[in-house]
Amino acid sequence: MKFETPAALWGLASLLLLVLFSLWRQAAAKVTVPSLALWKKIPERNPPVRALRRPKWRFELLLQAFAIAAAIGALAGPYRETSELKPRRIAIVIDTSARMAAGNRLQEFKTLASALVKDKLQGDEISWLAASPSPRRVQDPAEIRSADGHVELEPLLAAARAGADHVVLFTDRPVDGAKLILRAAPADNVGIVAFTATDEEVFIRIVNHGAPRPIPVELAAGDLKVRDTIPAGKLVWSRRGDYSKASSVKVSLGVADSFPLDDAVEAVRLAEGTTTVSVAGLLHPQILKAIRAVPGGSLRSGDGPARLAVGVDAPPGLGDLRIRLIPAQVRLSGEAVVANHPLMADLDKRGKELAQVFGELPPGDRGGQPLLTVGGKVAAAVNGKDVRLCVDIAEWGNSLPSLPIFFANAVEVARGGASKLTVVRASLLDERESDTAGIRRDLEWDPGAPTGREPRRHGYGGVAAGAALALLLLAWLMQLRGE
Repeated sequence: MKFETPAALWGLASLLLLVLFSLWRQAAAKVTVPSLALWKKIPERNPPVRALRRPKWRFELLLQAFAIAAAIGALAGPYRETSELKPRRIAIVIDTSARMAAGNRLQEFKTLASALVKDKLQGDEISWLAASPSPRRVQDPAEIRSADGHVELEPLLAAARAGADHVVLFTDRPVDGAKLILRAAPADNVGIVAFTATDEEVFIRIVNHGAPRPIPVELAAGDLKVRDTIPAGKLVWSRRGDYSKASSVKVSLGVADSFPLDDAVEAVRLAEGTTTVSVAGLLHPQILKAIRAVPGGSLRSGDGPARLAVGVDAPPGLGDLRIRLIPAQVRLSGEAVVANHPLMADLDKRGKELAQVFGELPPGDRGGQPLLTVGGKVAAAVNGKDVRLCVDIAEWGNSLPSLPIFFANAVEVARGGASKLTVVRASLLDERESDTAGIRRDLEWDPGAPTGREPRRHGYGGVAAGAALALLLLAWLMQLRGE
């Protein structure tokens, strides 16, 4: 038998006080007086101390002594050690960073951890922690899934250490504050770690954790396909071109490595659901009808901000694309030449129709790129985001198909100009994730060894406290019975 607080046994000295106050006190004597007049004639009954005689031993005194001894024993914390070992609190942390997909290491980690629990951690209290990407506890290792990017291990380890005696970490690089099982992937990975795509240029930066070698690269943007080779030792590649009409741009590396997740990246053009169109000046019904017929267009009057601002015989409002229709006083004659421009898409076959309704632009509005010339004279031009058309508005709105076609093109250009190529981050990892090499190391700590482990204890403090209460209650009952 051992005690957690042996110093508490000094309290047994209080039994001496019980003896002094109980064995050597004079018991009270009961005297019957027939009359108060005789009270003064009763002689003094308090003899001197030396005359006190030892009273008779009482059983309740013995019970009180046992109660005191049991209470002090409970405070001392008696216990008995057994051959069984005390269970430990073990936290198993698994790194779920994206690079763990290389070599299928995440699944290997879960298999190794489950085998460790069944073999050398039997009887211990096991908790599982992972991040996807924020730290969380899981009940079953089968719930652990790979994250899309890098996982910071320090917050995860801090959460594990808060409720565990030992922390076992499965990862590929040494980290302080845990017992490590490290598994490296082959040092052969080549991946894209930086990617930008605009309407004019595509750029990538790569990493190569293996030997220098030429890297095949392919770019796909709509109907455009480009194949090239990045020379050995070079880590950047770019290609200029017109990508404004492409709904997506994808770049991929033609490599065979252990980690294909970073071999391809993509940017998509995210267009808005609706395109606002404002009309200022003359609200011509045929023009309003043509704009309303465009899918995804939201029409409003006035000169407030909009994606497409139209001014009919008046300056247009604020917009990403501004179109002003100038009334033609005199119509042009001659051959119509339609420029190859998105605003004039599908209008090249309607040159004869356009030549009937357009006039010559005033000299101050002819700057920029001509969109339409009739008889060699500029009838429509675009200068940046400003478009000028000199047209007989009433005649053009007389059910001519070229009117709705032009405004459908204008809404599409305004919508496309507002949307940009956006990189899909799910397939673009940083250099920490693309570096899958790491280190291989087995667990240096033997969790099955009994060294340093505490034996399981059976405590008797509660039993002693209960016995003290029972003895005290019994002594009290016997004292009441004696009175």
